[in-house]
Amino acid sequence: MSAERMKIYDPDGKEIANIARDSTGATRLFLVPGISLDTHKQVQDLLFSAGNTKDPQFEARLKTAYETHGFGFESDEQIEKRVAKNVDYIHESNLIEEITEIDKSLIKDQYRKQNNMGCVGAWLIAEDRAKEKNPLSGKDVIRMQRMLTDEQSVYGHFLKEHYRGAIRGEQDWVSVGGRIIPPPHPEDYESFFSRFNAGLQKLKPANIEDVLRYSAKMHLEYELMHPFADGNGRTGRNIANYVLKYFQLPVLVFTNFDKEKYYQGFHIGTHEESEPMEEYFIEKYREQNPEFFK
Repeated sequence: MSAERMKIYDPDGKEIANIARDSTGATRLFLVPGISLDTHKQVQDLLFSAGNTKDPQFEARLKTAYETHGFGFESDEQIEKRVAKNVDYIHESNLIEEITEIDKSLIKDQYRKQNNMGCVGAWLIAEDRAKEKNPLSGKDVIRMQRMLTDEQSVYGHFLKEHYRGAIRGEQDWVSVGGRIIPPPHPEDYESFFSRFNAGLQKLKPANIEDVLRYSAKMHLEYELMHPFADGNGRTGRNIANYVLKYFQLPVLVFTNFDKEKYYQGFHIGTHEESEPMEEYFIEKYREQNPEFFK
């Protein structure tokens, strides 16, 4: 018997409970371990206050009850939309790098199971850090790159072992947007994440354009640093979407069909001139999420 799912979040956006309701109206509450007894009682009391679970208006009343008390509420339909958008994001990010062999249905299955491997596992590192409001570190991104390159090697996009989970060495120069980029010094790599996390704390989440501009600017800076032999685009897009998830916003789906427009931001932009990339982020996000720009 299939169950309708609902999720409850605390005011900081952390998931604290799941509610399952089957077709008979039977409802079960599943609390995330570690929440306080007071929160436990409040979540439970609000569930009971919504009344008859068989009533068609039960979900609407439940949503009102939780949101009135400062909690976040996500319906079954909203959960499905969020999952679909995350899966689209991961799949399209692979396609941009011409990794076509990893089927979208497999990505969806792995994402639902929260599989900590490959492209799904790499995104979950960023998503989980953002949900918990934890800083994203250089070590986190090295782990992402290792997951991505281990997986791609299985699918025929082979990368030598010593390039996986490691910053480029002294002899490994690359070209990005028509520029020749030397390998980053380890201190510069770590400095990027210190500045990235510090800047995040200064943002006002109510201003969506400021959030998108910051995400774009740091994404461009990271890509121009290009720390790895491979996996820079996918890890960089994870970093960009970490910013959005940090503020409980939907991910930006970078699409393969118009990737040349995205790439223009690298050819034109510099660390000091990130406007083209910022405009790409805003335009793309407005197209995908018009409700945030009314």
